Amino acid sequence: LTSDRVNLIARAFMDCIANMICDVALDFKSTPIVLTGGVFQNRYLSERCESLLTIQANKIMQPKLVPINDAGIALGQAWFAVNNNIETTSDNICNPPPQM
Repeated sequence: LTSDRVNLIARAFMDCIANMICDVALDFKSTPIVLTGGVFQNRYLSERCESLLTIQANKIMQPKLVPINDAGIALGQAWFAVNNNIETTSDNICNPPPQM
């Protein structure tokens, strides 16, 4: 593969991820979208998602005090639990329900 071909494949892959993110975000127009996690350390993916989300009028929140890596994902999960009245106890964290 030539370097141009590798670049085209990588771009198509990132575009696919960005499109999937934006498709899901369409169902959450009233909820701010936070782009966090190690994958968003990729500048192309971050900028592509921000551009597409802005076009479809999603509100975007940018991490400023929290690292963009996996620590941000943990904080996002905690935020979701608090804002959706999900009670977390050592029981449901350490002993998840059995899979059906």
